[in-house]
Amino acid sequence: MTTLGLLVIALIAVLGAFLSRPTITVTSSNPGLSVSGTSKVSIVPDIAKLTAGVVAQGTTVAVAQKKANDTTDQIKKALFDLKVDKKDIQTQNYYINPLYDSQSSIPRIREYEVRHELTLTVRDLDKVDPIIEAVTGAGANTISNIRFTVDDPEEFLAEAREEAIKKARAKAESSAKLSGASLGGIITMNEYLSGPFPPDLSYYEGYGRGGGETPAGIEPGATELELTVNITYSLR
Repeated sequence: MTTLGLLVIALIAVLGAFLSRPTITVTSSNPGLSVSGTSKVSIVPDIAKLTAGVVAQGTTVAVAQKKANDTTDQIKKALFDLKVDKKDIQTQNYYINPLYDSQSSIPRIREYEVRHELTLTVRDLDKVDPIIEAVTGAGANTISNIRFTVDDPEEFLAEAREEAIKKARAKAESSAKLSGASLGGIITMNEYLSGPFPPDLSYYEGYGRGGGETPAGIEPGATELELTVNITYSLR
């Protein structure tokens, strides 16, 4: 065979090998199937928290402290009479401030002011109004930051999560079946909450109350928890 013939045969072999190669190669890393599920749970608060305080003045720190302490003792007694547990009464703030004479040309302390604020946890919501009436009747002259929440927020969170995952799973199974695949395990999962959790429903804030004056008919209301899960499943 001539040299030219050999070159032609070699060229045909090279062209044949080149033309037989695929022009595009597609590979799959099996990214999985991503779905979401959302659930809503209505939360009715089962506890209330509020701040009851005493503001007392005196010509000396000792005098102001004694006034504040005596009133605080009366407030605690009123709470104990209503069966409020000692662990549900906690000092939140305690202040001692000098009050200056605004009429004097030079700084001069006129008297001292003592503030003692107690945070109360009320576990029987029917007692919110009676407790406010009792503590103001005992001498509390500040009532503030009444808020309603739940004692065990994780219970509601678990309920919402379970329902959201069920919805996401059902959606994923339907999509996998339609595509001719079968659902595998979870690759990734995350969740998102809308709104504050645990719920904090502030209701009332007032200052300078005393002598038994109390807001009437305080209601805890309700709030709605919305939880969304995003899940990626593997496919088989």
